[in-house]
Amino acid sequence: MNGGTLGGYEDSTFEVTSLTPRLMSWRESGSIFCGGAHPTNYSDAYIMDVRRGVLLGLQDIFLDTIDGKPGPSLASFVKQRRKKPSDQTDIDHEAECGIDDLIDENLAASLWREGDKQVLVFGLQTLPHAIQACADDLLELPVSEARALFKPEFASLVEP
Repeated sequence: MNGGTLGGYEDSTFEVTSLTPRLMSWRESGSIFCGGAHPTNYSDAYIMDVRRGVLLGLQDIFLDTIDGKPGPSLASFVKQRRKKPSDQTDIDHEAECGIDDLIDENLAASLWREGDKQVLVFGLQTLPHAIQACADDLLELPVSEARALFKPEFASLVEP
């Protein structure tokens, strides 16, 4: 069906959101179609330890993780501090998505930098294609407000 194409990979976007001598964070987004009923839309964020050339997952960043997913205190932190909708349509959409359950299973973290300000971003990733519309950034806060959540190894990589 898409003979001679890259299925949409060539139209993907890649944006570096933070770069320091120790850490790099970026977002990859796009829509790929390799046959079937629906395309696969995605927007995934990554954090890399630049010196070691290693991608960092939740388990490398935060103290409270279980099998690469957020543990109870990390999930609670995000659920309590995240932006919550006030418009009824958005409230209904969030309820239909089951955002709190998705936080427990699909939470991801990334960084963005604005001048000297380093910001930690919590979002949802790796959602099944049927609920990809539920993926969104949930919480942005200065890194300093999350330091108590970090593993010491990660805390040493984040600039003060």
